[in-house]
Amino acid sequence: IYVLICNLFLNLSHRDRIGLNIFSFLVLLVAIVLIPEPDISLRFIRVIECLGLQLPTFVFSSFQHNLRARQFANEKLLEKQKNQIEWEKERSDNLLLNILPAAVAEELKELGHVRPRYFQQVTVLFADFKNFSKICAMLTPEQLIADLNHCFGQFDQIVTRLGLERIKTIGDSYMCVAGIPDQHPDHAVRMVQAAFAMQAFLARWREERTVQELPLFEARIGIHSGPVVGGIVGTTKFAFDIW
Repeated sequence: IYVLICNLFLNLSHRDRIGLNIFSFLVLLVAIVLIPEPDISLRFIRVIECLGLQLPTFVFSSFQHNLRARQFANEKLLEKQKNQIEWEKERSDNLLLNILPAAVAEELKELGHVRPRYFQQVTVLFADFKNFSKICAMLTPEQLIADLNHCFGQFDQIVTRLGLERIKTIGDSYMCVAGIPDQHPDHAVRMVQAAFAMQAFLARWREERTVQELPLFEARIGIHSGPVVGGIVGTTKFAFDIW
């Protein structure tokens, strides 16, 4: 009874449970040996009874150990699956934020669609490159894409630093807006600062490319302030746009 209670209620390791069962069995054997018994066969029967008492507790402790081991393995598996789901959710959220403004992405996740919004005062910047067709003819496709990626990557850093929102790129054209989705009273000032920063980057880049004897990228940048409507059109490949 003592061993059974220990197996049930004490939080012992499997090794300790086996040790407890063996110890109790040895105690019973010693007791059987020390108690005077004239009949040897009766003493042998008591040893068999002792084994009969110990085997169920040993089987029970092994079963409990295996049950806890399976439970622990299931808990680890559930924790791993939970972490995997959270990682996938975070990854999908980050991908969505790379495509849409944060407020628009949240609305799309909650409602399944995005309502068009009217913005009274924003500033839009549109940039493209002079003689881009000639530049295309002078570069390999791989070099052209690498140059555009480098240039627009620098533009993205400028836009992010000033709290602006990139809308899209089409070919060699780059479009961003200030005042969407968060309103900024100095939206025009921020956009002018962004334009100057873009031109400053291009000037430094042209110096590097002149030394390398590569085609030069010279941007035309237009800026306009006024009202726009923002939203998403279509049912696939969501992209936030303004009109």
